[in-house]
Amino acid sequence: MPLTQKQIDNLCKMVDHSWAENEKFMATTRCTTCGQVRKCITSAADLSATCKECYKKKRLEELEVHERKAKC
Repeated sequence: MPLTQKQIDNLCKMVDHSWAENEKFMATTRCTTCGQVRKCITSAADLSATCKECYKKKRLEELEVHERKAKC
């Protein structure tokens, strides 16, 4: 089942707020997902970097999978 617009908006607001709060601590680097040079969060485990847009996309996919499992 696809996500509602309200769920998508809520997730985007949370990510935007989190990014705004922590942006001053983020390094500008190349995102390992899309290849763009942006402010990214970096994983200490594998040193991968993720920009805000890729992070939103990943979280939306995870939320959709979770919602699908909850409906079953």
